[in-house]
Amino acid sequence: KKYILIMNDPDAVGGNRIHWLVSNISGNHFNSGNHMLFYRGPAPPRNSGIHNYIFSLYEMTHDNHLFFTEANRKITMTDLLAKLNVTGQPIYSTRFTSQNSQEDGAFQKLIVLLKKYTGLLLLVTIMSGVIQTQL
Repeated sequence: KKYILIMNDPDAVGGNRIHWLVSNISGNHFNSGNHMLFYRGPAPPRNSGIHNYIFSLYEMTHDNHLFFTEANRKITMTDLLAKLNVTGQPIYSTRFTSQNSQEDGAFQKLIVLLKKYTGLLLLVTIMSGVIQTQL
């Protein structure tokens, strides 16, 4: 089985923003995937409120070798999934939140950093378990 991982911010200013897109992940070998859009960490603008960062893991029905550019980061999930020919619901999804604060920027950056790495660690751990149970 092969998988596709999407990390997106549906609360981004101007609409949904893709922060990470990896396709053709083989089994639990995450590094074997095709990084269609490399990881971009959370960076909500000031006064933009709370942003949800969502990790979604989908099972793929076929290999995907599309080419994406930085301009492709702003796209609705519906359009992205159609472009990737992905149907159905994710087999796993998790999220974390982040918010930019003008009042205490250094502390807020630390919280964002902690949430970012905690979210990634959680995702990789759970993704490994999900994939192993389906093999």
